[in-house]
Amino acid sequence: MVIKIKTILPDNSPIGIKIDDITSRIPKLTLLNRNLIDKGIDCLEDNLGIYFLVDIKNKEVYVGKSIRCLTRLNEHNKGKKFWHVALIISFKDITFSSSHIEYLEYYCYNLIKSVKRYSLKNKIMGNMRHVPEEIKQDVEDIFDDIKTLLYNRGFIFFEPLPGKIESPKQEMGATIAFLKAKSGLYDAKLMITNKKYIVLKGSKAALHLTPSGKGRSVENIRNKLIEKEILIKKDTYYIFTKDYEFKTPSGAGEVIKGSTSNGWTAWKLENGEPIQVIRKKLNEL
Repeated sequence: MVIKIKTILPDNSPIGIKIDDITSRIPKLTLLNRNLIDKGIDCLEDNLGIYFLVDIKNKEVYVGKSIRCLTRLNEHNKGKKFWHVALIISFKDITFSSSHIEYLEYYCYNLIKSVKRYSLKNKIMGNMRHVPEEIKQDVEDIFDDIKTLLYNRGFIFFEPLPGKIESPKQEMGATIAFLKAKSGLYDAKLMITNKKYIVLKGSKAALHLTPSGKGRSVENIRNKLIEKEILIKKDTYYIFTKDYEFKTPSGAGEVIKGSTSNGWTAWKLENGEPIQVIRKKLNEL
């Protein structure tokens, strides 16, 4: 699939501020050097988003969020000394709220910390408790687009350096869960291992979205999987052509059912109990 990225030069200079935008996608990237902050304040919208302050030479990055990113960058320009380039991720969808941004900052921080490609300049990032599943799913739905925008500009924050990939923690076994409609509309298996939720190859997903699924994140995810031919139409259902990992059991369940879903109660163990009964054990792995 071809990805088209449009670049805008708001200050009419090829070596100035750049705004990158993937056609029909929600996030956009604004890139500006530190010496262009004043110009950015004059010609850019001061929007809600997350930002990265980067020292390219020393591979250092600071992750932040703000309801007014340019105002916050101007404050950092007077305070933090290490950075040379600022990257702002903002959104074309006004339904993205401060709650989404808070979780996105937390998500990015922890991923950068885990892969260790860049050193984090943040002193600490607190734990987030009781994040609504819909907030998590919304953020995780657009994260690939955010990575595409950043990686296109050479800022590969979220991948380990070649040769430094750490082996994942191994478990004695995986948990298998099931999601099946009596009508036969869907019939799927989920493998849960190392806090990963993997829908297995051959799983069947509902052919049509229900009203609760239309216009929501599940519709976008299903469309992406269909474009990538991970989901293909067969008779009266879609079938997974390969194993596919989801961030949450709810995200997996929604794609299977074509509707909103609480995955912790929808997916069942072999004995018929919901995976909610082993949730604590899974979170401790």
